[in-house]
Amino acid sequence: MPSTCTAADASQLAAATEAGVAYLANQAQLNLDGAKALQSAIRSGDLTAATAAYQKARPHFEEVEVLYEAFPAIDKDIDARAYAYPNGEALCGAEDPFARGKEFQGYHKIESLIYRDSDLQTASIYADELVRDSADLVKAFRDKTQFNASRTFDGIIDVATEIGSKKISSEEETYSDLSILVFYHNFKGIESQYMPFAPLVQAANASVAQAVTDAFSAFNASVSPYVTVAADGSESYASYANFTTEQRAAIERAAYQVAGALTDAAAVLGIEKKPDAAARVGECQPPIKFTGNDTVIQQGLAYFQALMRYQVPLIAALDAAIQSGNMTAARIAYQHSRPLYEQIEVLAGAFPQEDADIDARPYAFPEGDKDEDFKGNHKIERSLFRDNNLTEAAEFATILVNSTTDLDAKINDTSLFTSDTAFAGMMSLANEVGAKKVASEEETWSKLSQLIFYNNWKGIYSQLLPFAQLSMVFTPALPRTLRPKRVSAAAVNQQFVDALTNADYGSYDLSSASQKTRDCIVRGTYGIRDAILDVAKAVDVKTSCDAVYTFSGACYATS
Repeated sequence: MPSTCTAADASQLAAATEAGVAYLANQAQLNLDGAKALQSAIRSGDLTAATAAYQKARPHFEEVEVLYEAFPAIDKDIDARAYAYPNGEALCGAEDPFARGKEFQGYHKIESLIYRDSDLQTASIYADELVRDSADLVKAFRDKTQFNASRTFDGIIDVATEIGSKKISSEEETYSDLSILVFYHNFKGIESQYMPFAPLVQAANASVAQAVTDAFSAFNASVSPYVTVAADGSESYASYANFTTEQRAAIERAAYQVAGALTDAAAVLGIEKKPDAAARVGECQPPIKFTGNDTVIQQGLAYFQALMRYQVPLIAALDAAIQSGNMTAARIAYQHSRPLYEQIEVLAGAFPQEDADIDARPYAFPEGDKDEDFKGNHKIERSLFRDNNLTEAAEFATILVNSTTDLDAKINDTSLFTSDTAFAGMMSLANEVGAKKVASEEETWSKLSQLIFYNNWKGIYSQLLPFAQLSMVFTPALPRTLRPKRVSAAAVNQQFVDALTNADYGSYDLSSASQKTRDCIVRGTYGIRDAILDVAKAVDVKTSCDAVYTFSGACYATS
């Protein structure tokens, strides 16, 4: 950690904080103005005007959000994505869908309605709520007690890290293709908050100050060429769908460089990093209707146990291909190794550590890609498909072999699996595909997201089917031609596995997956979700830990 040569006193830090907050208070007002203009454009019934107003409104909150910790509930209502809610995009008869923090709303809800669905009538309802929330945001900046130097640096470091670990996947903006707008204005927000502290950092440690300057220059170089500012100040943005792996990687590297430099700057000013949030343990003990001793659990589990007999050698083959130094063979082996786990992860709640070691993405860790705990499939994916680095891939392939061995032991311990494990896992994964993975965060660099979707669905089906047969109830979640077949342990053999590993799943990214394709995925996955609810009710599986079980089903149109 860089040493502190001249520590800033409290009054200096307070003055710098106040200067930064004043800039963002003005941005909050501009965000309110933009929300009102968006509301008017949507009400006009002109889709072109609505999309133009959406693009013009977005920049201001993307700067303001660097201080989201001062107004977390308002931030959620304005800018959260569907995966922040237990039921994703689905509205399941909530008494007040616009109660703060309860249901998906805000910019990303409006984005999906106007860019994906061309539904201005519904968008108008959400635009009204966006104006309400944006007015509350302006008021939030009047409470000066919510802002301090520690919160400022926590926020700008968090957002810089999030760009590299999460937003780079295009989860911002999935349907409008305005991710560059988000990156560019996130950075402007970061810069606006740091600059009042810059003289203090310079006085404390000139080399750290220079490192921040260099990091800012690198980020500008990675993003600014794709932003065009007209004479009247209006902006246009390059399509993120057309960005190459190298262009995306440059943004990611620069974002991490900014986060690292700002972390050092906070240290030389004597600003402590916020502690990591402690996991909430033991706050809910759900009723368990079926345990691993029950046939209905054992049937689904036996299918995954059969898959593991092939998954272990597939991971060994991936390791061998990487160690051989043949990049083409390594990439093929990576694709072959992925389908089976994407089914097995339905029950990840029973083996959370192994799941994190095998399949967590960088945003699950405080330092993203740079975090020492980030490993597994997505680390190897980056090494092979983004960085062309077989040496790094070899290190993490060996770790993945060990993690898979650990998983093999867990999947054979029937005491770990219950009806709650099964239904919570199915529900969580069904929601995640539609609310999150459709943004292409799976697989950002290999473009194998459709492999993930199909095998997630097949895994869900394998665990749901025994319960459906028990209850004699089943609501088809997909057209019959798309429903996965043969999900019993008896069906698993080499031919079965080869069909999964050698399938042509197609390339999935913003340029190849149309709005219609994405809409179909969203509707299909919420259809699956409703089928899970139907079966859960039929067999009377409930849990006080997940409010989703109280919903009535048919929460999202599947026609």
